[in-house]
Amino acid sequence: MTRQDLISTTYLPPRTVNYGLSRLKALGLIREAEHHEDARERVYELVQAPM
Repeated sequence: MTRQDLISTTYLPPRTVNYGLSRLKALGLIREAEHHEDARERVYELVQAPM
């Protein structure tokens, strides 16, 4: 999902989504990749599901 997809789906403010993404990335739970259609966008993927 892109950052905008997350904002639209969760109805959370952009600052909250940005903070969550940075925390999850720091914990190694998500991976950031380049969007295959638009290099300016980033796609976030789940690395491992929390138990």
